[in-house]
Formats: sequence, structure tokens, C-alpha cells
Amino acid sequence: FIGNGIYKSTSPACDSFVHLSSTTPSSTSSPWLYVNELAISPINNRIYAATWKGLFMSEDGGQTWTNVVNYPSNSPYTAEAQDVKIGSNGCVYVSFINNKIFYSSSGDAGTFKLRNIPGFSSSSRIELAVAPTDPNYVYAVVAKTNGSLQGVYRSTDACQTWELIGPGGS
Repeated sequence: FIGNGIYKSTSPACDSFVHLSSTTPSSTSSPWLYVNELAISPINNRIYAATWKGLFMSEDGGQTWTNVVNYPSNSPYTAEAQDVKIGSNGCVYVSFINNKIFYSSSGDAGTFKLRNIPGFSSSSRIELAVAPTDPNYVYAVVAKTNGSLQGVYRSTDACQTWELIGPGGS
């Protein structure tokens, strides 16, 4: 459903929120209409927002945002980012529609590398999880376009290689 950007709480009990004006949708193509996931780096407090127009990062508490994934060349990748996770060491993993997974050891703009799961050509969603004790261990749950489970995959080397650990089904 259509959203209205991102809201932020600074109260310890999270009992009040303010709208980040930098994420107010300005048009029907604004990335802030659909925010699928938020993640905050434990290393540098960067905020990452997986939106329907790419992965955005803020280094100033949400006042300004930059699309940080460049693909296939030096232009911002504006496909739908579905999920973003950050490892305990600050590495960033993001999944996109069209079976794309990117990894960056630093999370800096322009440092993301494509790390796809081989063996399938279409999916409707990829959800990621990073092991808290070892950020090289990444898990991916992949759904087919018809909504059934494609499979559960594991990488032990920061998404360079993948193995199927749970086959799909209906």
C-alpha cells in the first residue's frame, strides 16, 4: 500500500514519532511511496531504506538520502529493493526484485557488488537474514512468482557462493 515516507522516534519508549520531511513523497514516482525495509548500521548509525526505487542511505539521521547501489554501470539502480540487512561488522546485504542480491563490506555508495543466487530465473521476493555471530553467514528465503517457496539458501562466504538447504514446495 502507498505510504507517506519514514517516521522517526527519538524517545526511549518509542511513544512518539515525527515525519522525516526529506521522505515526503513529492510525486507518484517518489521512492518514499513504498518503503519495504529499514536497517541501521551498528558501526556508524547509517540508516538504509529499501524502497521501490532503490536502496537509499542517510548519514545524518534521515535529513538527506543517497541511492547507494550503482548497477550495471555508474548510474543509480532504481529497481525495487525488497530487503536490507546489516551484519555485526557493518557489511550490508540487499535484495532486489528480479533475483538480484548485492553486498558491500562498508555500505558506502558505489561499493555494492552483485552476488546472485545461481539456479533460478524468476522470483517474487527474497528475504535475507545475517547470522549475528558471523556476518559471512547469510540466509535467503526465496519465493516463486506464484507465491510458493522456491527454496531456502545459505552462504558462508558473504554471498559469494550459495547452497540450497531447504528445497521449495507449494
